Amino acid sequence: MNRDDFKLKKVSSTDKSQIEFFQEHEQKILIAEARKYAQEHDLRWFMRPFLALKLGLRSGEITGLQWGDIDWVKKEVKISRAVHYARGDTKPEIKGTKTGKPRTLGLSEPVIKELKKYRAWVNEILLKRRMRLKDTDHILFSDELGILHESAPMSRWKTILRRAGLKYRGFHSLRHTYVANLISLNVNLKHIQERLGHSSITTTMDTYGKILDKDKNEIDRKIEQWDLQ
Repeated sequence: MNRDDFKLKKVSSTDKSQIEFFQEHEQKILIAEARKYAQEHDLRWFMRPFLALKLGLRSGEITGLQWGDIDWVKKEVKISRAVHYARGDTKPEIKGTKTGKPRTLGLSEPVIKELKKYRAWVNEILLKRRMRLKDTDHILFSDELGILHESAPMSRWKTILRRAGLKYRGFHSLRHTYVANLISLNVNLKHIQERLGHSSITTTMDTYGKILDKDKNEIDRKIEQWDLQ
C-alpha cells in the first residue's frame, strides 16, 4: 500500500478543519523544488522542510535544534526545546517541548548526509565572518546568525509551494505527512506516538487514528485473503 491509499476525514463533528498531508508524488515535487530554491538562495530553505518531512518535528522544534543535539556516532538527534514567538516575530523565546519531555530520534543515512552537507555550508559562512561553529549554535538561524525569525521561513514556504505548483498547506502538514508515511509502512502506533512526542497514545489515536483510513477496497482485499487462509 502507498500514501495514495489514505483518505482525509474530519477530526470531529465540532472541528471543521481537515488534517492535510502531501501525497507521495507531491512529496517528491516539494523536495525537488525546495532543493532548487535553496540552491538559488541558501540551504536553510531546503533543510527546514526536509527535516520536517523526515523527522516529523514541529516547526518550533526544528527552529530550536542546536548542533550539539546531534550525536553523529549514534546517528541520533535529541529534541529537547522549541522556539515560540508570542512576543513577536523578532523576539523568539526558547522553551521546552510541548509535553515538557525530551525525546531522541534515530537519523537515517540520507538525513545524516544532508545534515553534513548543510553543516559544511554553515561552516563556510562562519569562516567568512571569522567565526567558529559551536554546539550551542542553532542549526537554522536568522540572517544575523541568531535564532530564526518567524516570518522569513513562512514566506519562503509559501514561495516554494507556489513554485512547485502545489496547493497551499500549512507547514505543520509536513508533520501529518510524516505520520501518513509511517502508517503506510505499517509502523506500530506506539512507536509513532513516541517519535511525535505525544504525551499518550490516546493523543495519537485521537489525532490520526480517525483521519487516515485505508481504502475500503484494500481492506476488503485483505479480509478476503485472511478468510482464504
